[in-house]
Amino acid sequence: MEARGGAAEEQLQPDIAYQLWSILHRSGDEMDPMVKFALDLKSELESNPQAPLRDHLTQKLDALKKEERDILNQIEVKNNAREKLAMEMKKFDLALKQLDEKKRAIRQHQKYTDSCLKDLISKESMLKLDIIQTTGTAQANMGGLGAYEQKREPAPPQQPAAQQMPVTQPFATNIPAQQQQHNVPHMDTIPARGSSGSSNSSNDSYGSSQQSDARRIDAVLWHLQAFILRCLIEIVKRWNNTIITGKSKPEKEPSIVDVFLQNKALEVLVKLLHSVNIEVKADTAMLATTLTTDIPLKDAFGASGGIHALVSILKQSNNEFVLEKALTCVWHLAMSDTNKTVIREAGGLVAIVDLLHTENDVILENATIALGYLTRDDSNKIAIRKCNGLEKLIATLYYPSESIQSKAAGALWNCASNTENKVVIRQLGSIAALIDLLGSRNESVQENAAGGLWNCAVDQDNKRLVRELGGLQPLIHLLNSPVESVVENASGTLWNCAAVGENRVAIRKLGGLDPLLKLLLARNENIQENAAGAIRNCAINDQNKVALKDLGGLHLFIDLLDKTKYSVLEKLTSTLWICSINNDNKHVIRECNGFPKLLKALNHENFSIKEKALGILRNCSTLAENREALIHCNAIAKLVEILNGPPEKLTSGMREYAAATLWNVARDDKVTARNEGAIRALCNLLADKTPSVVENAAGSLLSLTINAENKDHVREIGGIQALVQCLSSKNDFILENVTGALKNCTSNNPRNQELVRTLDAIPKIVGLLKSENENVIREAALCLKNLAADRANNEMIVQYGGVAKLQELAERSASESIKKVASFSLSALSKHEAYPKMT
Repeated sequence: MEARGGAAEEQLQPDIAYQLWSILHRSGDEMDPMVKFALDLKSELESNPQAPLRDHLTQKLDALKKEERDILNQIEVKNNAREKLAMEMKKFDLALKQLDEKKRAIRQHQKYTDSCLKDLISKESMLKLDIIQTTGTAQANMGGLGAYEQKREPAPPQQPAAQQMPVTQPFATNIPAQQQQHNVPHMDTIPARGSSGSSNSSNDSYGSSQQSDARRIDAVLWHLQAFILRCLIEIVKRWNNTIITGKSKPEKEPSIVDVFLQNKALEVLVKLLHSVNIEVKADTAMLATTLTTDIPLKDAFGASGGIHALVSILKQSNNEFVLEKALTCVWHLAMSDTNKTVIREAGGLVAIVDLLHTENDVILENATIALGYLTRDDSNKIAIRKCNGLEKLIATLYYPSESIQSKAAGALWNCASNTENKVVIRQLGSIAALIDLLGSRNESVQENAAGGLWNCAVDQDNKRLVRELGGLQPLIHLLNSPVESVVENASGTLWNCAAVGENRVAIRKLGGLDPLLKLLLARNENIQENAAGAIRNCAINDQNKVALKDLGGLHLFIDLLDKTKYSVLEKLTSTLWICSINNDNKHVIRECNGFPKLLKALNHENFSIKEKALGILRNCSTLAENREALIHCNAIAKLVEILNGPPEKLTSGMREYAAATLWNVARDDKVTARNEGAIRALCNLLADKTPSVVENAAGSLLSLTINAENKDHVREIGGIQALVQCLSSKNDFILENVTGALKNCTSNNPRNQELVRTLDAIPKIVGLLKSENENVIREAALCLKNLAADRANNEMIVQYGGVAKLQELAERSASESIKKVASFSLSALSKHEAYPKMT
């Protein structure tokens, strides 16, 4: 052994030398790995010629393999680093995009602030000019006394502190006499109108005294008007409290509303709104607010010109107290749909939008409340966009008051129901602002922000933007809120967002499926419906189908089938239908006793629920274990009952899925289907105008007619005629199933063979040999093979060119299976004398 090993070693040496020589002379590039390896090996062999060559090569190979592993490890490390860097870059890009959105919102807010500041500076200049002009005119004409009519509101008349009328707390109706005397200037201090004063005064002083007397009288009248208005406010409040508490009034006593309407008091109130006195205006607005408690009164006040008067105040007044009361009255009147239109046409919407720049919290809050009511009208949603109101409303979302943020978000929620507004809201950066508000501690802010996102997420781009801006996580967090309205809006937003494929994956990865499943047990039916809708959309993703099963979702769906209202039930059956595509889920539906409940759901009046339940049964019946369970549950009888029901209560989908389920179940039980009348029902479906229904009905008959008794039964109920009529169809799937059913019916059944011939079906079957569909050709050839058992059929097949076509297929078809089938058919035909002798 050693001698042979040494001889081999000596013989290997020249071969290696030759290989080294060829490598070195093949390429002169020393950077070539092969050349480098050859040079190293040559130098090592020359330095140690006695070393065993095989051992040396083995060591060299091991060293190379180690070096290769090291290089691969380095490559893997670099690839991992590259992937990690790519992920970090993606996160950085997303953070950069979010930062850009916030910058855009800040710039928008800054722009809005600058605009408001410019308006304030302009109004301040106008006010200074008015003061200068008014002061100059007053000094020239009245010796320093103010004029009656001014463009801006006069300051309230100065009175001693003890006699000043409180504004926020109206006087009671039973005011003591002494208190009443202190509310107006004492008559001794008021000179009578027309009094000449001192006998020694000049004409100028006489005129000045008359003007002073007139102003004093007007002041008394203003205070008297204010006093009466506040008394009326208190009376109306007490009347309203009586109605609320349910206390009855005397039968003959007219209501306070009747008193106002019968005495045309609304027209008087409108006139008082035009008063130059601040207290009169404010108290009139308060009385109008208190009085117009129902819609008819609100409409009547608006029709009498009250809204135009209030809008005039909003446009011209600079008194915050008056603006506050006028705005309160406006948003009370805006509860009426009619007044929403009147306010817009009077310019009230623009006036209210202009007040959003104020820093007065009360005015700003009332302005946002008014916009919340007004934007419930579709025309107002368009109008607020056209007057740049959306821009100012979005800027108000950043105002440091949770109450104002809530009401601004509510108005934006209304505006977002308009399609064009959804786009503008996104372009103005509002999506990011609403997502930020989801993190508020105020539940009202959370509710309205989520509601705004719900409407915005109807838009496809907004659905994606909510995910990109990190909105899905806070929405999922709000699903655990103790406030139902917050949960309802958050789940509704997720329902819309889940319509996008990427969002379905993100919702699962963020842990959103589990809280959504828990919401199916909520008492609030709207929350149940939203959760069911979101889950249905998420279930479209294949991984989510598995996740829902692992979370126990399928058991929950089945358990709720007979416990929820129809809108939730429709979504649950839809989700089960989608999930039943997965084979593991088909087993789970059976294991949790789902089939009896699904069969019970077929009694539901809602067509969509019945159709989806049949779809689930169709999907589940593809498994043998499920077919056995369905047969045990008497599913065949129920399906036949459905198909035999009134046509107006059957949709095409219901007929299709019922026939498809019978097709699957018929694989394992062909006798029960006949006994329950399924074959007759399926034959009736062959005349249906929907191709998919005919296809599945013919497929069911194809399966059932393998049974010998069923072949005769089909003939006895006129099924052969129905099948032959379907041979004129242009649908390849229908032709395949119909021809296959005829093939089965004519197999070893002379009566059916004869009937097919008498129905003149043989020419049509021969014609199918020219089809471009291989399945149709195969079924037609096999059907002709069965028909050829009858001599008369054989002659007819030859007469209509069937033999020639079969010979062509047997010789020239590109499909081996078609060649074999054609040969079988020719073999059957050749047994009769009618077969042509061809070379």
